[in-house]
Amino acid sequence: MVRQGYETLEFGAALANEPARIDDARTALLRDPNSPATDYWRYSYVARGQYAEQLAPWIEQLGRDRVMVVRSEDYRSNPAPVYGSVTTFLGISAVVPAKFTVTHSTSPLVVDPQIDIQLRQHFEPHNAALRTLLNTDIRWDRPR
Repeated sequence: MVRQGYETLEFGAALANEPARIDDARTALLRDPNSPATDYWRYSYVARGQYAEQLAPWIEQLGRDRVMVVRSEDYRSNPAPVYGSVTTFLGISAVVPAKFTVTHSTSPLVVDPQIDIQLRQHFEPHNAALRTLLNTDIRWDRPR
């Protein structure tokens, strides 16, 4: 969002202001899934990382066997086998590109150690819920 010119706050301030910035847009999105909810997409840094909350309705509606979750980190680091597992899951023939390219790759964000601790504490129960929902040990741990 910083690169796109939408975010002007420092990271800590952006996190602190997230609830107030996204509340109206989130309410609109929950009321109408077709709502553009622009502020939600621009400023929901923490909320969008609460994956279990977002995946549970899909799994409830479609069934766990019809939902595949792929970590973008896995795709970026080893795209061919991940791509193959997705096409197999979908039951479609894989049209394998000559070369996989990495898009949306950024340099790691240097986070204030106190903010890092707060985020780890915040996401701990959310990630536990995700592991339970997916029945897997999926993790997003960064080196400290």
